[in-house]
Amino acid sequence: MKNLEINPSTGTIDRRMPNGSKRCNIGTRTHGYMMVWDGQKVRGAHRIIWESVNGPIAKGFEVDHINGVRDDNRIANLRLVNRTQNNQNTRNARIDNTTSGVKGVSLHKQSGRWRARIKISNTSTHLGMFDSIEEASQAYAKAAALIHTHNPYARKEKP
Repeated sequence: MKNLEINPSTGTIDRRMPNGSKRCNIGTRTHGYMMVWDGQKVRGAHRIIWESVNGPIAKGFEVDHINGVRDDNRIANLRLVNRTQNNQNTRNARIDNTTSGVKGVSLHKQSGRWRARIKISNTSTHLGMFDSIEEASQAYAKAAALIHTHNPYARKEKP
């Protein structure tokens, strides 16, 4: 990673060119992430910045953007988590959930009611059937506040 100047507080990476000039805030945005050529391969800027401050990322861990903004690579916005914890920090419904557009809520076609479910350690847990999307969404939010320990926006309250 020679010729890279890493700025953890701003979340940017600059490149020092052979002629001495500097290219500021380098990288290409791919699926919302800033990707940077480190001299050997293309890597996520968030990973490069994390490793510059904290050292190598242990196997089984990922760098998570706390605020969910994929190109906000400030070290204060990054944390090391496992895959389950990283998935808890998603904001939106899955792309294949076209029935409601609300995370954890889908239409139960047989009954015409709204079903709320939450994933815990890769196991889907049924939270109930509801007459409205709002009720199902509230049930999901309450369960997430109790279960999802790595969602900084989840409120801790009892259901």
